[in-house]
Amino acid sequence: MKLLFIGLGSIGKRHLRNVTDELNKREIKYTVDALRHGNGSLGDCDRLVNRTLHSDSELDSHYDAIFVTNPTSLHRDTVERMMNRTDAMFIEKPIFMTADENVEWGNGLYYVACPLRRSPVLTRLKELVPSLRVIRASAVCSSYLPEWRATDYRQSYSAIASLGGGVRLDLVHEWDYIKWLFGTPNDIISMSGKFSDLEMDCDDTAVYAARYDKMLLTLIIDYVGKSSERKITLVTDEDVIVADILKNEIKYLKSDKVEKFEPVDIHRIETDEFLDMLTGNTANSNDPQCARESVRLALI
Repeated sequence: MKLLFIGLGSIGKRHLRNVTDELNKREIKYTVDALRHGNGSLGDCDRLVNRTLHSDSELDSHYDAIFVTNPTSLHRDTVERMMNRTDAMFIEKPIFMTADENVEWGNGLYYVACPLRRSPVLTRLKELVPSLRVIRASAVCSSYLPEWRATDYRQSYSAIASLGGGVRLDLVHEWDYIKWLFGTPNDIISMSGKFSDLEMDCDDTAVYAARYDKMLLTLIIDYVGKSSERKITLVTDEDVIVADILKNEIKYLKSDKVEKFEPVDIHRIETDEFLDMLTGNTANSNDPQCARESVRLALI
């Protein structure tokens, strides 16, 4: 299997480790090309790359899969340039800078990352929601950006609007899983802005309110929470259900019941499923149309 990675920052290296490890376990032979601007060390990932290339002219004519993990601002150009070199792409989220951006998609496999759907907490909620009468839902994703990023947060794409930073795009995962659980809301209003002293040129906080046929939902996302939080609370006609993604548990407040789940590597599960998509054993769970809809909701 011939793979090409475009963008090998922290996210790209994580995918590289996961996919090569799984290919080794499946005893599938592979080669990895990396299209990069520089020659800096990739640390432990150096040994996983067969060739480092610096221009499109050096690329092979065809790859079995291409991983697009460079900044969001470069995704559209990258996808368009690589369409004739592969029939399968793994595109890191968010797919594009806006929901209006698009390309002429062929008949290949184009998958956009949505790892939170592999969370055991959200997988359990997906099973529960059809049997619940949810009246109100409130979701939150809060973390402190300087502690979230391993490198200087001011140099990360999360803090730079032109690269696709800011909470609305960076935390598009939240709208992806909300849409996965409940579908697309009928109406959304939102407010956002930069309210902290973080050194960045994009929004650090956003608040949404959404209306469904029989439910209201609120979502708060930010880069400023000194104590990380990622959860969704469902107020039903029988109980209040608090699904804590970070703690891997679901609490039922009225019935005083708790479900605990073993931690899993959601990114590794996603990579394994992408390999199954390549072999036709698993359907594409997040195609470009679905991914663009998540961006549309996030940017309302």
